[in-house]
Amino acid sequence: MKKKTSVVLLVAITLSFYGFAFAETEKEKAAKEFQELKADFETEISYPPYSDYTFTNKYWNSESGQKIIAMGKRALPFIMEEIKNGKSWFVVAAERITGIKMRGPEADDLTEQWLDWWEENKEQFK
Repeated sequence: MKKKTSVVLLVAITLSFYGFAFAETEKEKAAKEFQELKADFETEISYPPYSDYTFTNKYWNSESGQKIIAMGKRALPFIMEEIKNGKSWFVVAAERITGIKMRGPEADDLTEQWLDWWEENKEQFK
């Protein structure tokens, strides 16, 4: 009986270990969801009617843009990475999610302000 209990316990521990080892973390799930939505978003905005817009604010009214925004604060680390990589149109998503409106005469000013804000606030989004 003791040997059977030990085997059952060993199997339970092994399954538990491998189950946790292969489980995605919340951050990994959010990253995967964001990347899928971003791909859809970039495809969607490259075709009419969105490809005709000169104001990126309109991009975020697209279905996939709304889904990224609906991710809420979980999307912010990935949005900030996009801004850091030169995709300034993601500033609008950051504004809509946080409710913060940065002001500046040029897009570069806004991206710098957002990146500075992110450096000061990113710990609360990890």
